[in-house]
Amino acid sequence: MRAFLAMLHRPWRKVTHLEADAKDGAGSVHSAASLDSEVGCLDRLKDLLPTSASVEHSCRSFLAELRPAFRPIASDIYCADTGWEELAAASLLHNGYCVLRAVDGGLVNPALCKVLRGRSASLLDEMLARTRNCDIDAAQDAVHFREFWSRSPEEQRYDMLVIDGALETDAEVWHSMFGLVDSWARPVLLAAGLDSKFNADKDNSRVDGVGCVVSLPGSPEQPFHVDGEEPGMVNAFLPLVRTTATNGPTELQPGSHLDRYRRSLCVAPELDAGNLLLFDWRLVHRGCANRSGAQRPVGYVTYVPAGATGAGYKNGVMSIYDIAYKSDEQEQQHQNDLDCQENCQQS
Repeated sequence: MRAFLAMLHRPWRKVTHLEADAKDGAGSVHSAASLDSEVGCLDRLKDLLPTSASVEHSCRSFLAELRPAFRPIASDIYCADTGWEELAAASLLHNGYCVLRAVDGGLVNPALCKVLRGRSASLLDEMLARTRNCDIDAAQDAVHFREFWSRSPEEQRYDMLVIDGALETDAEVWHSMFGLVDSWARPVLLAAGLDSKFNADKDNSRVDGVGCVVSLPGSPEQPFHVDGEEPGMVNAFLPLVRTTATNGPTELQPGSHLDRYRRSLCVAPELDAGNLLLFDWRLVHRGCANRSGAQRPVGYVTYVPAGATGAGYKNGVMSIYDIAYKSDEQEQQHQNDLDCQENCQQS
């Protein structure tokens, strides 16, 4: 118990490197070593108390209340400003995220966003038809294919991998999206000291995936979660429509990539189509509910350091393209043929 109480009074280290260079002030973060020590103290304390999930929650809540609240720095970065890369990198390292904006409109051409909206809707229709062909009700069941994924039943939010050998017909437009997103995200990763960690042997090895997440009208809010535990992994989100509080923006807990139990006010940036949200995989976040009457598509590029597992939960998962498929039209024609054969036999 004395060790536990002593741990509460350990000093905090100040933010270093680019985090301290931001003009809007710097907060403080806990070092990895001290966080590991705190977790050890909590584990030892739990050994002395009745085994209960509520005990751990109470301990962590107690710690969170005693720690200084997280102090974010500026996260909205206008890419016309001098030194925008360094400012964005500082926010990514300290806050765990940054928003890249154009002064007027989006960073990615509106015409391309419109084309991508259409392609994402068509691809979703195809994927839903393929799941029906497998006797899977994607509206009720979780879907777990490498190219088509939903986290939980009735989520109505679908993650589609779009740069893959099975999608050669659409490859050009999705590669265009990847190239434009990468042209804005890469300077931030370089300024943050992360770019050198990525394998540059060939273009696609720099990323874990290029895809699109579509949230359907009426989709509920997600539970808060993280996408990974390894440092250096970054998501780059490209909204293809304007994201607002109505259609389900991404809600983030600033600073949680460094200390998941530190007090912090959540934020849900609203973005014009074509602007970018970059965030650390370790950051606690969720997709908010889509209360609008339209789909909310978001393109993405995920960056991982060389040797990292990336989206390991998809490793070894079956490809949806390995399953025999008939389109709805082909299925209807097949049924018509069977009906015709049956009628001929009866006559």
